[in-house]
Amino acid sequence: MNAPPDDDQSRRNRANIAAAVVVLALAAGAFWLVKAIEDHQNIENCLASGRHDCVAPIEQSSGAR
Repeated sequence: MNAPPDDDQSRRNRANIAAAVVVLALAAGAFWLVKAIEDHQNIENCLASGRHDCVAPIEQSSGAR
């Protein structure tokens, strides 16, 4: 027996939504990766030019150990 057309359309809609979510997640990951590589490259270029203030210093907590 054939499934009702509404059930088939509903399944296609869910598959399309799932595919869209996966594509958006991949695009977001690619954007993050490109930005991370760009930031790293900028720091490397700064260090290669002989500068020492390329990255903001990390503040240490004043709590006792």
